[in-house]
Amino acid sequence: MKRMALFIILAGIAIIFSIGGYAQDILSYQWKNVTICGGGFVPGIIFSPVQPDLIFARTDMAGAYRWNEKKSEWNPVTDWMGREDNRYFGIESIAPDPRDPDIVYMAAGTYLNSGNGIILKSTDRGITWTKHAINVPMGANHDGRSMGERLAVDPENTDVIYFGSRQDGLLKSSDAGQTWEPVNKFNVKGIKGLGLSFVYFYKNTESLSEGSSVIFIGVADTSAGSNLYHSPDAGFTWHIVDGGPSGLMPHHMAEAADGNIYITYNNRPGPNGISYGEVWKYRPGDDQWQNVSPPQNGGGFGGISCSKKNAQFILVTTIDRWRPSDEIYRTVDGGKTWEIVGSVAVRDIQGVNYLYWHRDRTEKKNLSSMGWMGDIDIDPFNPDRAFYVTGQGIWLSNNINESPDKVLWRFETRGLEETVALDLTSSVNGALFSAVGDLGGFRHTRDSLDIPSESGMYNNPVFANCDGIDYAGLNPFFVVRCGTSRAGNGAWSVDNGMSWVPFQNQPGSGGGRIALAADGSTIIWSQWSYRSPHQNAHRTDTIVRSTDRGMTWSPCYGVSGRIRITADRKNPDKFYALKDKTLYMSTDRGYSFIPVQSGIEAEGYNQRVNAVFDRDGDIWITGGDKLYHSINSGKEVSTIEQVEKVKTIGFGKAAPGMEYPAVYLVGIVNGVYGVFRSTDMARSWIRINDDQHQFGSMDYIAGDEQIFGRVYIGTHGRGIVYGDPDSH
Repeated sequence: MKRMALFIILAGIAIIFSIGGYAQDILSYQWKNVTICGGGFVPGIIFSPVQPDLIFARTDMAGAYRWNEKKSEWNPVTDWMGREDNRYFGIESIAPDPRDPDIVYMAAGTYLNSGNGIILKSTDRGITWTKHAINVPMGANHDGRSMGERLAVDPENTDVIYFGSRQDGLLKSSDAGQTWEPVNKFNVKGIKGLGLSFVYFYKNTESLSEGSSVIFIGVADTSAGSNLYHSPDAGFTWHIVDGGPSGLMPHHMAEAADGNIYITYNNRPGPNGISYGEVWKYRPGDDQWQNVSPPQNGGGFGGISCSKKNAQFILVTTIDRWRPSDEIYRTVDGGKTWEIVGSVAVRDIQGVNYLYWHRDRTEKKNLSSMGWMGDIDIDPFNPDRAFYVTGQGIWLSNNINESPDKVLWRFETRGLEETVALDLTSSVNGALFSAVGDLGGFRHTRDSLDIPSESGMYNNPVFANCDGIDYAGLNPFFVVRCGTSRAGNGAWSVDNGMSWVPFQNQPGSGGGRIALAADGSTIIWSQWSYRSPHQNAHRTDTIVRSTDRGMTWSPCYGVSGRIRITADRKNPDKFYALKDKTLYMSTDRGYSFIPVQSGIEAEGYNQRVNAVFDRDGDIWITGGDKLYHSINSGKEVSTIEQVEKVKTIGFGKAAPGMEYPAVYLVGIVNGVYGVFRSTDMARSWIRINDDQHQFGSMDYIAGDEQIFGRVYIGTHGRGIVYGDPDSH
């Protein structure tokens, strides 16, 4: 029977409703981010032209965000994207409606080889979205992603929208994004994979007739003069704008209050690889060009923005200038002279200590978030405020008109979490250990999830990627990790991850996954082959063990290849592995492995043996269309029938009155994909996320061993989120 009812279940609210002919339970949860702050590239900041404080940020793989002025934080607007929409989690461009502040459009699609992108439309400032098909691929995480914006709404007729694609030229919608057609009169496509760098509706002109606008288009090419094209009649005719630079491609265009246009040009698309760039001023009234570049000390120029109150006030960022680091320039005379307002300014990192990468915090030059400055924007309603982007987040100033040494830049990235989780574990002693890409990983305590980690990322050594982390089940203060670094690829800690000691010797390439015996006596390191970014050499897969905390290593026998090793959480003699549909076990602390069960239907990256804390031989096997459970180290294995696919599983404190730990799962249960919890050893399941909280790709899950109901999820781009049952 189809019905809707409300039940109080434990500490939350369960809503039962019908989906596809059967009842599905959802337990209401509150979801937040484990606070890291930033961590990834934010290619663009986009202001509404008609509503103060309505500001959007787009990322290359972590969705889009809207600025919350009251809380000074970014709120995600794409967490509704789940498994089916994960390829849209990279945002190619954003275009707020120039008349109605409630309407905003997004072009979404992360990779050019993942099929066509999509156009999203919201009529409530990004709370909900409608999908519209468009027959072109998008590349929000490809080169040229900080160019823009590629999507633009005609201010004279807001049903008309243009999109500058990467491979198929210019497209136009005449029905507010519902359908799209190529603009055949504009037959320039740019370099394949880069395409058109921006579409811009010129504001400083009178309409020629109703619905007619002046349009400029930048083309990502270096072979056609200025690579700037112009239509004076709403797209009826097009021509290249003569003059200007040659051999460079336009990145960003900004319009001053007096009608002059300023454009950043570079020899490469960025955000990496730019070795030369220029800033040009163009006067449409008399077709005059002028090179107004700030000092050129390597690299190029990324973002540019003009004050809406002062036609001579302009900000520009450099990009790919590494030594010295990227800079912000300001002019108050239309580009005749420039002064620095970046490196000499005051900096407030707001507690985000990882930005210094454990270097001297008294030196601003040691801040790591000073590169990939692909965009900068002055608030159109507040000429004292500006945002600019970096490879690790967003900086904000509210006094950009002050003298250079008094300008204050704050790292304003709270809520915008853009990291890739590579491993995740929560221990009984109150610590959450994360392994993340690019930033190495972090230690949070249960009472500090909402603030950045005070110690920053793991140190000694600092990893680029932390690929694996584990703790000893019987001695949880003992932790090990592995990753990639020039200073060593593994380390151990005996104080709950607060300080680290590098492995004295390293047997191979590093990276991979790592496992620690329940008593900390044995470390097993499954090192996965990869091509080092610093050394042009192939590495080989090796599985090795150490009984002296990384001083010496010896091979493990019976298993090989790119597999994960799992330690039993209770019995220090036992380790498990899964390969070629066969479960292996070691009873001699990893010295040798023997097969104990065959016919396990699991494959791919997520196949894994998962050991329950504080229980000898209690394991769950994931990574396929079935979920397996054994309470005797795999000798007997049962299949959980309700689970039709499982990506990851974790365990937390048992429910009141129950003995067995709570089981958490990302997968498909009874035909529905989501995050699920079981308190009765997988006999029944309840969904704990809803359709508005799907977070793209959810790759890792861990329950809290001390707090019943709390669960942590590691995502592919949206950082680490945690949920608690709704108490209301």
